[in-house]
Amino acid sequence: MARPRSKHVEDVRVKLIARLKTNFLRPGDRFLSARAVSEKFEVSYQTAHRILKELQEEGHLQRSKASGTFVPGRSAAPSKVALLFHPRARRPGSFGHRLANELATVLAREGLRFSLTYTESSGGVPGAALPVIWEVPAAVAASIRSRPTTTRAACARRSCSSSGCRPGRTRGRR
Repeated sequence: MARPRSKHVEDVRVKLIARLKTNFLRPGDRFLSARAVSEKFEVSYQTAHRILKELQEEGHLQRSKASGTFVPGRSAAPSKVALLFHPRARRPGSFGHRLANELATVLAREGLRFSLTYTESSGGVPGAALPVIWEVPAAVAASIRSRPTTTRAACARRSCSSSGCRPGRTRGRR
């Protein structure tokens, strides 16, 4: 007879389910690997693997060999790109000005719909638009808080994680 699951292992499982339900992760986003779960929650690799397998069987996750663990579902492609730049980007010759013009030129040439807004505030990002934000921290924060479940935030800052923009966090392993 198998022994009952420890409180710690059950807590890990509950925390992983809570992480999936926070709406920070969107369908198609990569989830923690078994190794990451084992390191983060201080359980053995085998226990982490078993927990992720159970979550997969319950429909909370999708797993595929050599690819990883993902949030189930398909993410819809954004219908438009929203370029949000600080007003300094209007200054001719500035890097922001050159970047905004280059992005607008490429998007127009490719036939993609886009809007270009100069703002210092968190001026609204259209719901189905992919935000590209340059030097407007308030817009980054607002985009994270209000982003729809079908798009992923992207920005021109170096503080983005692989699953969306999170100010103050960096890419890669710690």
